[in-house]
Amino acid sequence: MKIYRSIELGAAELNEKFSNETDVEIHYELMTDEELLHSDFDLIELSEKQNQAILSTMPLLDWPIQSTGAVDAFVREKNKFKPIHLSATAFVSFLQSKQIAVDIAKYAVLIGDYSFLITYAISLAKLGFKKIYLVSPNNINYKNQLQAVQKFLFNVQLRQLTLDEMANIADTASLLAIDFNLNEHPDLVETLTYFNFVAEKAIFFDLQNFLNDSLSSEAEKASLRVLDSVEFHLHKYRLFQKNHK
Repeated sequence: MKIYRSIELGAAELNEKFSNETDVEIHYELMTDEELLHSDFDLIELSEKQNQAILSTMPLLDWPIQSTGAVDAFVREKNKFKPIHLSATAFVSFLQSKQIAVDIAKYAVLIGDYSFLITYAISLAKLGFKKIYLVSPNNINYKNQLQAVQKFLFNVQLRQLTLDEMANIADTASLLAIDFNLNEHPDLVETLTYFNFVAEKAIFFDLQNFLNDSLSSEAEKASLRVLDSVEFHLHKYRLFQKNHK
């Protein structure tokens, strides 16, 4: 399986973690969008900015990608690349494979860029969550985009919170999933460290904790159930390999 992963997403570090996985080959050399779209990679994972740039060049898109503009990977099919929701779908599969019980009666909190927020919100809604809070590390307002998503998640309450609002949530969450560079947002990390809005034994998942596990360590001290990102990414690639033989 030949994968291209952006250097911004910790491709070199993740590739090193997979040194014993002979069938998972991660590339991260600098390439233009045009070069990537004409490459022979099986899977492409890029930053949010790169994803949106490539997505804008594709005329025919599947729904709900067409209506939300959210994508986290591109898969090669018949020598053309197609946008998909890979990580979020794999996350639900990962929870099920580990037989991890999730309290869907409580709410979930997602923190990250737009595509992460939307794709994971859709997957968590399918899992049964009725209330999902979304937080942008850069305080970007996604009000218009959320209205489009809400049209097909009509029985789920999606609410975007500012960082200050997140710190003062009255209820407790059963799941907190994040996908952002901890080193770039020290104030947010400090706020999260208290885990004051997270229930005891809640699930904590940092997709990038193979780069910096400081927050995951704090989550373990707070008695949260911490998921391993390296194990997750391997599960994600195995799932992709199984579904795209």
